[in-house]
Amino acid sequence: MSTAATPTIQRRHLRHPVRWLAIVLGLVVAGGLAVMLPRLGQNPSTQVAADSPLLGKPAPSFSLREANGGAIVSSATLRGHYSIVYFFATWCPVCVAEVPNLVSFYWHWHTRGVELLGIGYDDPAAAEAQFARQEGISWPLLVDPDGQVALHYGIFGIPETFVVGPGGTVLAKLVGAVGTGQLGAVVERVMNGSTNVSVRGGAVVPTSAGQRTGSG
Repeated sequence: MSTAATPTIQRRHLRHPVRWLAIVLGLVVAGGLAVMLPRLGQNPSTQVAADSPLLGKPAPSFSLREANGGAIVSSATLRGHYSIVYFFATWCPVCVAEVPNLVSFYWHWHTRGVELLGIGYDDPAAAEAQFARQEGISWPLLVDPDGQVALHYGIFGIPETFVVGPGGTVLAKLVGAVGTGQLGAVVERVMNGSTNVSVRGGAVVPTSAGQRTGSG
């Protein structure tokens, strides 16, 4: 009996390290997903926007092609204008939900010289082009094929939106889908001299580095 039992005991001992390794790896993966998944397409009412290290600093430069195969858009062409750079994805439900508010914003503010453009996050050009047609988007949607522009902007989740001043400085950041009139309120605020603005819980507030640089 002892001879027959020995192989069984040995196999059990060999299986234990593999079993525990699988459990540990599973916990690590689950923990990572628990942190990351809520940031992708999260309901903005549950989000708190963190201050970006880019606030008050030059916006990262880029040169990206439009998703429809059109022109290459460079950040240098935005100089002299207030511009909105927002990161989105066609597979993000919250990004899709915010489109009507962006359309309303663009219709009102583009005539006042404010530029708007979207940069796809992990999105193929064909998907972005189709998205623009379906949603009636008339501003440029750009393709970031290797994700380097998103990396330079420090994107942690989508959607994320940056307001850039005429001199190329990042003046405000919003995390989550923009609400009705929210983006316009931010632009109005920075145009009146408030800088380094972030959005928390739907309210526009100055950051710790915020200051008034003019009247308003």
